[in-house]
Amino acid sequence: MARKSVRVYQGKEIEKGATSIKGKGPAPAIRWMVKEGIIKKGMKVLDYGAGKYARNADYLRELGCKVYAYDPHNYNTTGRMWTLGAVSNQEPRGMFDIAFTSYVLNVVPLKVEKEIISRLSNHSYTIAHVVRGSSGLIDMAIRALSYESNNKYIRSWYRTKFFRYKDSYYYADVCEFAVHNSSLVREFCHFGIQTGKDKFQRAVNEDLMKARKYKQLRTTDSYVLYYKEK
Repeated sequence: MARKSVRVYQGKEIEKGATSIKGKGPAPAIRWMVKEGIIKKGMKVLDYGAGKYARNADYLRELGCKVYAYDPHNYNTTGRMWTLGAVSNQEPRGMFDIAFTSYVLNVVPLKVEKEIISRLSNHSYTIAHVVRGSSGLIDMAIRALSYESNNKYIRSWYRTKFFRYKDSYYYADVCEFAVHNSSLVREFCHFGIQTGKDKFQRAVNEDLMKARKYKQLRTTDSYVLYYKEK
């Protein structure tokens, strides 16, 4: 049986440095992995796409992990690679006990996601990806396409980057058609959406992650934790 093709945004990366979230403390999923013993004191850890503030990396460093924080857009050091606050723009060499991304895959196009997943497989046999749940983005898209919100970026992106004209002749407006087709809205979110000026969000495709042998280790209202180990 032929595999169903997946429509994806093929253009340039819209949002740079999207993991630079201010605030204190790690992402809840990282804290949960520590609680469950997935990440332990003494482990050598790669935080891929660590963000400018190294929130997750520093939390793990303070717990006694040896953490390399890497981010091509939000680096702040090229020397003290393993110390508190350090984020490097130089991808490390060698293997780690675990490698993870936190809210990275959902802010890059699928082609970048594929590259990141491939790179992490060169650094560890145990890999975790924390991503935002799909429901929030789907709700945002529906509100914009039904004109319940004034998000012109989403409507413009739908019309110019995603819309399939052959399905629209029953409706006066292309956005109206989308609102009446929930599967199309979900596909639109998997495609990826410009949600604001220089802002991009994408719902990570569960089927693609499953095909890559990842399992959903934990799912909450705010995040999904994908996990794979040898």
